Amino acid sequence: MSTEIIRLRAKNQLTLPASLRKKLDLEEGDFFVVVPSDGEIVLRPTRLPRFGSMEGDLEDQFAEKDIEAGRYQTEFDLTELDNGTRGGASVAEFHHLKRNQNELLKSHEELRRRVEELVEEMKASRDRIHEQRGGTKKKAQRK
Repeated sequence: MSTEIIRLRAKNQLTLPASLRKKLDLEEGDFFVVVPSDGEIVLRPTRLPRFGSMEGDLEDQFAEKDIEAGRYQTEFDLTELDNGTRGGASVAEFHHLKRNQNELLKSHEELRRRVEELVEEMKASRDRIHEQRGGTKKKAQRK
């Protein structure tokens, strides 16, 4: 295999030479594992199982066995997944959605607290302005 030079482009994109893509049967949208190694970058083509595919279902079964064997801890009871609440989602997808939900709830709580702080700051500012204006009117009325 010959050595080729490629350039890092805008948005951190690399273009693989066509000869390499053909030789490794790579297509647009393929995934790679990126491994930093002693000042080098190793790209390894990989496949991710598609949701609902046989391969994806097998991955779910392996994950469920790992959970049952205690090799992985969950935040929920697996029976929830099989009693109709799952709605056809895979275990991995359920975990992903649960993490996203938790992150959104944290963000929502932080946003709510910040809005409350801003409201309090606005009230304090309004009261200061009101006092300043009220003080000015009283001084003018005294004269």
